[in-house]
Amino acid sequence: MVLAAVTAVLLMGQGTEEGVQLREDRELSQRIAQLHRDGGSARLRDLTDGQWDRVRVFHHPVSRDFVERAVGAPIDMDELFGIRGHILVFTLDGEVQRAVYTRPDNLVDGDYSSELRIQTRESPSPRLELVDEQG
Repeated sequence: MVLAAVTAVLLMGQGTEEGVQLREDRELSQRIAQLHRDGGSARLRDLTDGQWDRVRVFHHPVSRDFVERAVGAPIDMDELFGIRGHILVFTLDGEVQRAVYTRPDNLVDGDYSSELRIQTRESPSPRLELVDEQG
């Protein structure tokens, strides 16, 4: 039992050092693509799970160092994110909750509140626009 407790403490320390692991969020990618295709708008918080109050969006290519400096925490990812897509880092009270990437690259870089709305703009060609309703 003591060994299990010591092992748990050591593993927690390793996780903290490496940071939150960057993972692909295919479901969010599909929801954003459908919104882009069908038009309209939706709040990001309605398209994704989890507790968060801010999201930072990074466009490819972006280095791990740049992402970590921007969010103030380690992110477990390759040195360079070169996939045609975006990294979204969700935070709550300044603490990183999760880091995901979506495809394709149809979002705009920035730091946004949980009131972020993704909307389709038709002219001159359909594209997505990010509007932070909180400012």
